[in-house]
Amino acid sequence: MIRLFLLFLLILSPNCSIAAEQINISLCIQRLMGGGFSVVDNDYTKIKRHELETRTIPTIEQINTVWIDVLKDIKETEMRNKAAILLKQVVAPYSQEERETWHRQVAEADKYLADINATTPLLDTMVALRGNTKAAQVQLIKDSQLAFEQTVGTILGWQQNRIDAIKAALTLEQVEAITWE
Repeated sequence: MIRLFLLFLLILSPNCSIAAEQINISLCIQRLMGGGFSVVDNDYTKIKRHELETRTIPTIEQINTVWIDVLKDIKETEMRNKAAILLKQVVAPYSQEERETWHRQVAEADKYLADINATTPLLDTMVALRGNTKAAQVQLIKDSQLAFEQTVGTILGWQQNRIDAIKAALTLEQVEAITWE
């Protein structure tokens, strides 16, 4: 079904205007789908103008070559979107303003660990209002940093694993079989 759609797109689509030198399939797809779809990397989506002007029918190999690249981009975007959703869930409990202090908290905690007499104004204020010790606050910050980095590293590492699998896939079936799970 998808291959037939692509064939339709390449040959018959009146919604695609022919550019001076090349036509961009992703723009055709975007127009046909009501603007809800876009392919970022357009290098593989360019077809020579004469192929459309003469309405020559592309071979199955040509269709598969174009389609596998389109499907790979779709799958890569799907994996990046899944990772983005998971990363947003990691930080969702915290306000943007609080997250903006994390680097400073870690920097002051590291400064304290290097020299217990170091100036740490943010850390000192947090400790005074929280009512715990500076050493305990530093430990909380460092534990949170480690947990955050491990979680984010897991998500990004798995995203990269999936994208590598997508790039290594040689057939449409292999690409289609790749999921986040």
